[in-house]
Amino acid sequence: MEINHLREYIAFSTTMSFARTAKELFLSAPTLRSHIKLIESELGVPLLAKRDDRIEFTPTGAQFLSHAHKIVDAADTAFDECRAFARDSTSLLIRTYNYPPFEDLIAMTRGAFLREHPGKHVGIRFVSSVQASLELVAEGKVDISAAVRLVENDELGAHVAAPTPLPEGYEQVFYGKERGVCWITESNPLFDKDIVSARDLEGFTLLLPHTPEMMNAGATMRRKFADKGISINVRNTPFESYEEYFFSDMTRGFGIALHRDTTKHHYHPGMRVFELDDLAIPCNLYVMCDKENLDECGRLFWQSLMARIEDARRSGD
Repeated sequence: MEINHLREYIAFSTTMSFARTAKELFLSAPTLRSHIKLIESELGVPLLAKRDDRIEFTPTGAQFLSHAHKIVDAADTAFDECRAFARDSTSLLIRTYNYPPFEDLIAMTRGAFLREHPGKHVGIRFVSSVQASLELVAEGKVDISAAVRLVENDELGAHVAAPTPLPEGYEQVFYGKERGVCWITESNPLFDKDIVSARDLEGFTLLLPHTPEMMNAGATMRRKFADKGISINVRNTPFESYEEYFFSDMTRGFGIALHRDTTKHHYHPGMRVFELDDLAIPCNLYVMCDKENLDECGRLFWQSLMARIEDARRSGD
């Protein structure tokens, strides 16, 4: 039963004339008749009766008119409340790299935001993807994304600018720094070695997703090893999922991840995560979004997030 048909039924009750009501509603009289017939068909009883060339409500029709008013009033109230709620709420998809400090930051920001703006609501869902951060945001797959850049030692720090220019409307801020770690599977001959050094990885292949971020990471890792006179291979593969990424053929291969990444595969008994004994893998972390794609409440949350990041950065300086 459609709400508009009920509105038409109520309008008809004020004139009891199909022609006059149809004209007021900018409908044809046959269309109005058909809509009321649909209501009668759904109820299974007649609502109108014709007596002495006059159309009257049946007793059921009169009773249903009262219910129609209540239903339409309730619908109008629901529509108004939902529209108001929509203006003061937002739903955000956030890509976090399975990085607990960033997830904690989002949770704390949301808590503070709701306390500061009690009439607003922010729904948040974390997503995981091997796709590049900028691509995820640009394609609307996430609203806010963490981004990681593997850097040279002298580039690590809170005052490093965003690594690449962003399209108009996008914003990216430095979030923090983290150590990178290596990981191998039990098929790798180094799996049971007590301490793994960069030299041990001579000739091994670094497996990375085929994204601009990871291609840059591969080039940086190759340079870092080359500075120590060590040659490694880099293979970027268009992985469809993290499962493919972590369980690729790793016989003489290795991967990299954030130190505090909590991806379940890092705790798999067939996976070993470690830091190299003689080579640091520093990472700069960023947060980005397309501000123009956020609604008003989303932009307000983004401002709160940026303020919290700035406060954390100042306290760490």
